[in-house]
Amino acid sequence: GLPRGRIRVVAARSAPCAGQLRVPGLEVVAGERRLETTHIESGVHLRLDLGTCFFNPRLQAERQRVCALVSPGERILVLYSGRCVACGAGGENFMQGGGRS
Repeated sequence: GLPRGRIRVVAARSAPCAGQLRVPGLEVVAGERRLETTHIESGVHLRLDLGTCFFNPRLQAERQRVCALVSPGERILVLYSGRCVACGAGGENFMQGGGRS
């Protein structure tokens, strides 16, 4: 089993990213049998199904850098984030459809 704490699922890459959406092949190797997760980044909660979308948490610094460049009244869509993540002036974060999270 997994040690007590926040980790509930461990998945290993079973195949490289493939297809138009660059979905990785993942296999659960320990814990709960699911690939859905919530990733928290800069105060934004991203609900992801890692079996159906491409997401790279290593791009967090780049997403934050782009948000810091936004001027008042602008909204920037962060492409290739794996989800519809955008930010407004002052680094405020918005999720799908413009709703604040």
